[in-house]
Amino acid sequence: MTEKHRVCTCPPDTRLCPEHIAVWRDSQPAWISVADRLPDHDGMVLMWGTHTIPHIGFYSEVTGKWFDSEDGDWLAGVTHWRNLPEPPND
Repeated sequence: MTEKHRVCTCPPDTRLCPEHIAVWRDSQPAWISVADRLPDHDGMVLMWGTHTIPHIGFYSEVTGKWFDSEDGDWLAGVTHWRNLPEPPND
């Protein structure tokens, strides 16, 4: 974190102070309940639900199902989703 972006008084090499964690957490997109809204397109999203881990995949408006991007299997029990972060610039 550069000096102009610092939000706390901890040493510059400290990465896990409460202030840094709060800034990172607040910059993350919120989880969206599938009861509130579904993704706008068939693009990849991060999915959460009754699984033990999050999955990357997509929702198909044609089938009304969620699909895992790794193996193409459909996933039952998806309760929340969020957009994937932008890829790195470098």
